[in-house]
Amino acid sequence: MAQPGQAPGQAPAQIPAAPAAQQVATDKLHGITPNNFNSDRRKSQQFLQEFNLLWRLNKNHEIMTVPYYCAMYALSLMRGPNVDDWVNDQVLKLRERNTRQQNPIDRTDVHHWDDFNNAFTTAFTDTALEQTAQQKLLAIRMHKYDLDTYIATFNYLCREACYD
Repeated sequence: MAQPGQAPGQAPAQIPAAPAAQQVATDKLHGITPNNFNSDRRKSQQFLQEFNLLWRLNKNHEIMTVPYYCAMYALSLMRGPNVDDWVNDQVLKLRERNTRQQNPIDRTDVHHWDDFNNAFTTAFTDTALEQTAQQKLLAIRMHKYDLDTYIATFNYLCREACYD
């Protein structure tokens, strides 16, 4: 029986084989490198969003596939007098977990990234994010009949303020 798009009497088309396992890339990362993070709590979420975008864009790159390297790369993007000591502490913790004599954690273990992400969130999350969004919602106004911008801003602030 002929398949859709196949002439009668013609052999069925071959189904392409599944692509081979993706190789890990070691060349330059693609995309825009996130802005350096300098401990400004108001920009911590933006930093993580930019880093996650870069991560997803380079999901097969060695730096992004190995949690140890991923955390180290994120730490390399943090600079400034208010964050330098914290970064140094995190680098020492990563190295210690990976090189300790008893129970070293392999570089490919996801705990390296999870520990970094939890430490970053704890140290630099904007604790007043919801309250700030609530205050901005009270003050929001439409400018010059720009309804689209008003609605987009309103929806964004509602999400930030944890409103349904």
